[in-house]
Amino acid sequence: MKFFKNYFNYKVSSLLKEYNFESSMLEVGCGTGETLELLTKDYEIEGLDFSEQAIKKCKEKKLKARVGDFFKNKKKYNSILCLDVIEHVKEDSKFIRHIYNCLEEKGKLFVLVPSGKMMGDDEGYGHYRRYSKEEIIKKIKEENFEIKHVEMFGYPFLYYLRI
Repeated sequence: MKFFKNYFNYKVSSLLKEYNFESSMLEVGCGTGETLELLTKDYEIEGLDFSEQAIKKCKEKKLKARVGDFFKNKKKYNSILCLDVIEHVKEDSKFIRHIYNCLEEKGKLFVLVPSGKMMGDDEGYGHYRRYSKEEIIKKIKEENFEIKHVEMFGYPFLYYLRI
């Protein structure tokens, strides 16, 4: 799994640079701050999560993060990251629309969602759904985003690793 984590970090960093993501940046659903740690060197970034325990871990790592409900966020950002978050939100279209409203005029969104069919443990992880490539593109375009890049990542390797 260390190889996957290193590859994941490389992929995220490379894509953010390639597509000129800029500070100020928000990671919605930052968890315990692994991505914040990675990006804090190159970006002015803060994290938001509903878990007080997760934010406590971020604070222990001296990361800028706060507890909160993203639907109540009023602040605008140049970049928003949602890494394995949207599938946890019951009203995903409303969530994506709110992201759009929280971005500056030329703001950018970086999304990562699980693909493939639902697995037996998905509900236990709090997933409402998984997305096909076509589904996530359609959903994001419906909320006025222009898609610059889409790729499949991790599947089927991670799928087989889980089963």
